[in-house]
Amino acid sequence: MNTHWAKTIGTAILVGAIGGLSQGLGVGSTYGPGTVITTGIGAQTGQQATQILDRALNQLPTVTVYEGMRVRIWSARDFEVPAYENHLVTPAL
Repeated sequence: MNTHWAKTIGTAILVGAIGGLSQGLGVGSTYGPGTVITTGIGAQTGQQATQILDRALNQLPTVTVYEGMRVRIWSARDFEVPAYENHLVTPAL
């Protein structure tokens, strides 16, 4: 099972870096139209990048099943399986 730890840690570091950079963009000694625009762009870019990268953090683990490997599947709910006599298989398979 691949839990993608390297990608998760890298994404977390990137989210922190972008958040820090977006806050650092707005730091200035004088307030003027340029500073307000820079602050707004930095804040918006930081929010958008954080939302995009948060989606990357929600990646599920990858399970690899090789040919011939036995697996067990548990179901949390009942499901309906059609009757075998009604099952049709095309001869081309």
